[in-house]
Amino acid sequence: MLFLLATANTFAQETTDVSVSAEIATALTVTTTEDVEFGTIQQNVISTLPASGSGTAAANLGNTAAPGEVTIAGGASESVIVTIIQEAILDNAGNDGPFTLTTEIYHVDTTTDLSLANEDDNADLSLDGSGDATLSIGGTLPAINFTGVFDTETGGGQPLTLEVQYGSL
Repeated sequence: MLFLLATANTFAQETTDVSVSAEIATALTVTTTEDVEFGTIQQNVISTLPASGSGTAAANLGNTAAPGEVTIAGGASESVIVTIIQEAILDNAGNDGPFTLTTEIYHVDTTTDLSLANEDDNADLSLDGSGDATLSIGGTLPAINFTGVFDTETGGGQPLTLEVQYGSL
């Protein structure tokens, strides 16, 4: 009788198989090839370092001034989104800052100003047929009323942080 009770509640069962697939995209790599260098600038004067080719007028720059450069490598002709995660903040050992760089980013390959200047700003761009893009980084520093060396490595300084991700896969 115990056996009958156990088999009386048995139901029919069915199974199915679900296929799974994935297409793996080429990994994105982002490399800083040149840091931004304003050189020696004059106290109490706004300084503007154009991103290469951007057409912005240079002002109050030292002899060693040069825009920064970032290269992106990924899938051929893919769309990517570039976002400013952290603005560059300059400070010195005496913590006389901080001073924030108003960033200018220029897509060298397409001669396009990406109009990125603030945290959370983002822009779409396309990688070339080889999966590459080059960005030039410049910007404007406010009039700094202190003297000495200010950078993103000292005191409360913070580097410019960019995030690059595929736009749509």
